Amino acid sequence: MPGEYLTLNEAAELMNVSRATLWRRMRQGELQTYQSAQDRRVRLVKRSEVEELMRPRPIMHTPVDEGKAAA
Repeated sequence: MPGEYLTLNEAAELMNVSRATLWRRMRQGELQTYQSAQDRRVRLVKRSEVEELMRPRPIMHTPVDEGKAAA
């Protein structure tokens, strides 16, 4: 399946983030990496996982304490 995997550079460009951000997400377990069959030095990520990270997520709103809001 062509295009199923992206290099880190391609993923960073698609997400409009730095490679450092990708590495942080990999360390946090948010993004799984794979080794290229052609060159074992190349790390790949699944396009579907990158797209999942790019999806909007709901924002958790904290209720405002009425007494503190009036102060």
